[in-house]
Amino acid sequence: MTEKQKTFADLAKEIYELDGRVFNATGSAVARVFGSDRDYTINHITTELEHGDTHIVRSEFALIGNMARTIPDDDVRASLTAEYEDLAGRLLESVDAMSDDMLLSDRADKNQLYLSKQAEGDSHLVICISRSYGSGGNTIGFKLAEKLNINYYDAEVFSAVDNLIEAEKDGQKPVELGGYAEQVLDKSEGSYGKGVYHTSAGPVETLKRFDRYHGLPYRDAMFFKQSDLLCRKAREEDFVVMGRCADVVMENNGIPRISIFLTAPEKFRVQRIMETDKLNFTAARKRMDEIDKKHASYYEYFTGLQWGNANHYDICLNTAHYGIQGAVDFIYNLLKGSELAK
Repeated sequence: MTEKQKTFADLAKEIYELDGRVFNATGSAVARVFGSDRDYTINHITTELEHGDTHIVRSEFALIGNMARTIPDDDVRASLTAEYEDLAGRLLESVDAMSDDMLLSDRADKNQLYLSKQAEGDSHLVICISRSYGSGGNTIGFKLAEKLNINYYDAEVFSAVDNLIEAEKDGQKPVELGGYAEQVLDKSEGSYGKGVYHTSAGPVETLKRFDRYHGLPYRDAMFFKQSDLLCRKAREEDFVVMGRCADVVMENNGIPRISIFLTAPEKFRVQRIMETDKLNFTAARKRMDEIDKKHASYYEYFTGLQWGNANHYDICLNTAHYGIQGAVDFIYNLLKGSELAK
């Protein structure tokens, strides 16, 4: 018998015996959780633990705890409840040790929620938020940054930075942020794979851009520029960033981050878009589908991953369950509980 098998067998024996003592102490006619033959039951529990069916054992074991809390005698209840909690701790510890095999260690090393990394104390808090359109993601990201008292970056902020850089290169006065930001967002999230990005710019401007970005499509050059800026910022400060494939950019550069995907059922998102964008139902639904498609294409083009797939994020949150402020508070409290919020 291996050491692991012996551990599971010992736990199975203790679970069976505790079940009997709790049953006798309740003084009720309720059947035991494990009413079968002693040796058969112990072997059965041991086998379930060995085969990874821990959720079955855990559920059955929880019933023993529920019964223990109904024992009428205070002293006996306290004693058996304490025994149950001790055994529960050892059961969970053995299960956790077994489940270490499923840990994506390379991913966990770059994940700020993996708390052992925080012992180093040299990482900044970087929160990467992706969101479906109409889920309130931008507002939640901004409010979260305000609550954490850290910087906030989104498409318009990046557009403003790019505006200043481009103006300096051209020796021009920077354009006011606003419509320009929307133009850049449209350009950076439009059609892909078409070489130099097609705009209304004339041939001279197109050649200038081609030379400026070393022959890269405009949208590719923008992505690499923003990614470089994000990595530099991540080594200097704490911040919340919306979109821009920031979660994958951080991971690929070995920078710890927390990745969050925010969404909500379509009917809630359409209703919110109708209110915020002043559109009728048909137009709101169309805008939602179009922008979600752009976000998905952008993310998949630059990362090779499926946008919105829960497997790629640390946290996926249905904002309709919490509301805007509730979602902010939920994420903040999660970070605070992890000692990441300052």
